[in-house]
Parts: sequence; structure tokens; C-alpha cells
Amino acid sequence: MVRPSHNLTLFVMDAGIATEDNIALIKKNGFKYIAVSRKRTYDDALWSGVQEEKVALSEGKTILSMKLARTEEEVFLLCHSEAKEAKESAILFRREQKFEQELTAIQEGLKKKRTLKKYDKIMERIGRYKERYKVGNLYTINVKQTDGKVTDIQFEKNEQYRTKETSVGTYVLRTNRLDLCSEEISRIHRSLTTREDSFRNMKGNLGLRPNFHHDDIPTIAHVHITVLAYHMLAGILKKLRTADVHYNWNTIRNILATHVRVTTTMNTEDGHVIDVRTCTTPTEKQHMIYNKLRIKHTPLERKHMKSSVKTQKCSAKN
Repeated sequence: MVRPSHNLTLFVMDAGIATEDNIALIKKNGFKYIAVSRKRTYDDALWSGVQEEKVALSEGKTILSMKLARTEEEVFLLCHSEAKEAKESAILFRREQKFEQELTAIQEGLKKKRTLKKYDKIMERIGRYKERYKVGNLYTINVKQTDGKVTDIQFEKNEQYRTKETSVGTYVLRTNRLDLCSEEISRIHRSLTTREDSFRNMKGNLGLRPNFHHDDIPTIAHVHITVLAYHMLAGILKKLRTADVHYNWNTIRNILATHVRVTTTMNTEDGHVIDVRTCTTPTEKQHMIYNKLRIKHTPLERKHMKSSVKTQKCSAKN
């Protein structure tokens, strides 16, 4: 098989699939890659003497700080995002609180009669809490026992916690594209978010799932319509971003949800039915979106319809 464009193909991977084996396979076949490093810590000497760069992301809500380090085979980009730090810190804080509450509950239970004190059972409970809250490795837990019964539990945050705390909001990108600068590497990696949102929209808002068809042809048609709908969605989002409106599709749907077509039905004395179709008055935010997209505020005009056939009156039952 002829592969003339191998050197132009670039794999962009998140940490979940960026294993050393996968990266080695990509390199073996002559491809390029940008990946989130699975390695938790790097030697600080790698970044020593490197000037920090800062870039405002397109949403204008956060600053991304970057440090670029080059080796003979790879480029490493140390990134710190304010938004990512805030999100991860909040998640870590909630998990810490719940984990410590569970351990404290075990401590308090040891002082009461008729509570579980068996060493094996207590260790099982602690193991479940570690698995549930995923912060157990950040604590040193000492369980004291006498004759198979727990007498005391002490816990404190360890060195791993302090390392985790300093690395919140930080990640490292690695690539074998030695020609790219820090901004280009970061921008290409951030495009993953756009792709993930695309699939999320197709599976959710645009109706790719559920797909109840049993035959290939209607199934393909269903998927095809979803893809066409996404192209329309992408065009709308791009036009809004160009106009400096950085809403995601869910936000737009929620804003526009109250702008609807209303039917008012009236019965006439001669037995006819009149339907009046009107659009509700758009809100200020709806006005703004329509203006940015350069479309009418009222897509359909007011319409009156009178039925030509008289309504049948139900005869009274005897």
C-alpha cells in the first residue's frame, strides 16, 4: 500500500490512549503525534531557563501558561490552565471532604458500643472509600488494633498530596513534531475538545441515539441526517464565535427555548373554528443571537386560519 502522506498525518491523543506502546506504534509507522503525557512528574531541570508564555484562550475567560522544552526526538509543553485548576481544585476538595468524613465516622464509631470494630471489616470499609473517592493515595492512614479489634484510626495528608496540590491545573503535552511552536501545539490539542463536543451533540441533541431502525438503509439515513444537522450546528457556532459570542450549543438551545410559535383557537357563534398562529416576543438575549446570525427576530408572520367545515356538536345523551 502506498502511503505518500504519512509525514503529514498527525494523531492527537488524550492521556487515556497515549500509552508508550501506542506512541511507539505510531512512530514505527511513520506518523506524527501530539499527546497528553501519562507521566505524572518531570524533572524541574527540563523547564529551567525556559521563558513562560501566556495566551488568552478564545473564550476570553482564562489564561493558559506554557513552557516549551525541546529534546532531540520530542518537544514537551508544560501547560497550566486557570480554568482547569479551578475545576480540578473543586473536585479534589469535595472528594477530600467526603473521604475524611467517612474516616471520621469510623473513628467516632470506635467509641460507641455495638459498632463494627473488627480489623478486617474496618480495612474493607477503608478500601471501599479509597476506591469510591479516589484520594486514598493522598493520605497516610494508621489503623491500631488489639486482638483483631481496631482501637484507633489516625490519618493525615502525605507527600503525594502536596505534589498533587502543586500540579492541579497542570498537564504536559508531548509531540514529535519538532517544527511546531508552543501556541500551535496547544491549539491543536485543544481541538480535541471541539471534536468531543461534536460527538456529544450528535449523540444527544441531534438525535443520533436512540436509533430504533433494524435495517441498514434507514439506519444509514438516520446517521446521515444527524451528520447534516451537525454541519448546520457547526456553521451556527462558528458564525457566533466570529461575532465574539462563545456559547456552546446547549446554552443556545436554553436561551432560544422560550421563543416559540403559539396557536390560539377560538370558536365562532356559527360553529367555525379560527386558529391564530403567532410567535412570542423574543427576549434581549434572543435578539442578540438573531442579530449576530443576521436572521429575522420573527421567522414566521402572524397567520389566521378559519376552518371551512363547521364543528360537529355532540348530541346530549339520554
